[in-house]
Amino acid sequence: MPENISKERFPIEATLQSVYDLLDEDTLLRSSLKAVAWHLRTEKTVKQSISSPRLAPQWTATLLALGAEIIFTEGINSLENYLQNKGPRGGEMIAVQIPANVPGRVCKRAKVSLMPADEPVVSVYAVVDFSNDKVQNARLVLTGVWQKGTRLAKASEILVGEELTEANIEKAATAIEEEVTPVGDYRGSVEYRRAMAGVLTRRALRACIEAGV
Repeated sequence: MPENISKERFPIEATLQSVYDLLDEDTLLRSSLKAVAWHLRTEKTVKQSISSPRLAPQWTATLLALGAEIIFTEGINSLENYLQNKGPRGGEMIAVQIPANVPGRVCKRAKVSLMPADEPVVSVYAVVDFSNDKVQNARLVLTGVWQKGTRLAKASEILVGEELTEANIEKAATAIEEEVTPVGDYRGSVEYRRAMAGVLTRRALRACIEAGV
């Protein structure tokens, strides 16, 4: 086990398997790593996974939804900026960290696959921070609906400062359907992926309501 590894801080040289072994069974992060083939988890490192997001897209999406940051010897950058080649990258990369013990935080996922064990055609990761029955922060990350990689949807901002009602869920889902830029293939057409982006956003956010009660 690498030094200085914890459930919230993953050294870049740590293998994905070492992170998987450390995480609690019922966490979204662990379930996203479970989707990665065992031989890849044992061979690939945290750094390789975020440098090549297609290697473990569900893991990358979960980190992004949780607001992960990358620690460098000369500063800190958000994973969101890093994936878009923005923000500081001073010095050497040291670790990836996620916020710990965020009050009122609920994390849920919704996905659709051709077969249960397959990589999802489309997936939505919803992380919502509740405070006084309102959404203090929301992050909706989708896979399978962008021209490139995995992204945080700008439509997440619609929910901030509001109650997570059916009406507001519908607003966010509709905005996401308009925002996504899917590319069709044999697993799903452009129209199908766009429709699933909305359906799965509704499903994930409704699960957040149930978990937050």
